[in-house]
Amino acid sequence: MAELEARADERAAELERLAQSERRYRSMVEQAQEGFFVADAHGIYVASNQSFRQLLGYSEEDLRGKHIRDMVDPTDLARTPLRRSELQQNRRMITSRLLRRKDGSTLCAEVTASQLEDGTFQAIVRDVTERKAAEAERARLIDELRHAHKLESIGRLSGNIAHDFNNLLLVITANAHVLRRQVASLATPELDAIVAAAERGAALTRQLLAFGRKQPEGVLELDLNEVVRGMMGMLQRLMGEHIALEFSLCKRECRILGDRAQLEQVIMNLLVNARDACAGEGRVQVCTELLGSEGRTHLPSRDGSVPAYCATGLDSVLRVQDSGHGMDRETQARIFEPFFTTKQPGEGTGLGLSMVYSIVTGSGGSIAVQSLPGLGSVFELRFAEVQPVAAARMSMAELPAVI
Repeated sequence: MAELEARADERAAELERLAQSERRYRSMVEQAQEGFFVADAHGIYVASNQSFRQLLGYSEEDLRGKHIRDMVDPTDLARTPLRRSELQQNRRMITSRLLRRKDGSTLCAEVTASQLEDGTFQAIVRDVTERKAAEAERARLIDELRHAHKLESIGRLSGNIAHDFNNLLLVITANAHVLRRQVASLATPELDAIVAAAERGAALTRQLLAFGRKQPEGVLELDLNEVVRGMMGMLQRLMGEHIALEFSLCKRECRILGDRAQLEQVIMNLLVNARDACAGEGRVQVCTELLGSEGRTHLPSRDGSVPAYCATGLDSVLRVQDSGHGMDRETQARIFEPFFTTKQPGEGTGLGLSMVYSIVTGSGGSIAVQSLPGLGSVFELRFAEVQPVAAARMSMAELPAVI
């Protein structure tokens, strides 16, 4: 009896130690910041900690009887099905999953799953939505930097080539005009064709030179509305009879700093692209408006003074929308590359949108594009709106009073 009682006491002590160990384990799991759950061999939830339930917005009762695939976003599940066989082979697997919360919203999670000997498995779930967003933003900035470097290199090269080539064209054009004046019999269609071809080549070299320039030459205060109004007649003729051109201009002035000739070139290129995208029939809309700028900073110049214009906290926006054939993602990713074009050989140089990008960003603006195949495209240009201050130049001591 004494031996049985001793064994019973030892057994009771062992059970108490196991119970204490289980309570400690449960407490650690429950208080962990990462989500944690256990599922049986069929993928049905058995248990989870508070972090997991808070992460997805479910209660313990909500999860009871649910399958693990019920928490995965259907699009993610269709793209990458659950791979139980791989988990059975490796015993441990780390995957990235798009999970769906109870309210229908989604989050990006890193799931570390392990299979236990009895066929059940457990998983640790970490919310990596912010990390993924930061990685995507970093990749976007790297792409923009790479694109800017590419534009700078090609712009420098094309500018040098265009400068030398333009000098040759000037010689051809000048001598053709001299021949036309001196020898009346040479005033033939062939000579006219030489002059016309040289002039077209000169126009192309001007585009290349403008693309190679990093800064606008004649920066002035401009009203975006007034620039568009001054081009309305020409743009109407440019569109032709079968394309409806609509204007919607802001009632307030949209003051920006820019080169008028370059801004007109930007508008012209955007309208030409919109017209061509409509394939001879459709609608093109041009509108201007003032929108709130996000975090735009204006710094004084190196000599301690500021320009005669101060930011108003608004952006002047020029938007060109067409009802054309639109673009897929692959095309959108390349539209600002020099010499890239979707037009037939001989119909486009591939410099139009490259010039638009170079001029807009060189003026401190930004450009965004939205497009879907068959649904048209929208090009939105933003420039910091400015307003004149009392003095043409002011010192840093006067700056706080103006702001």
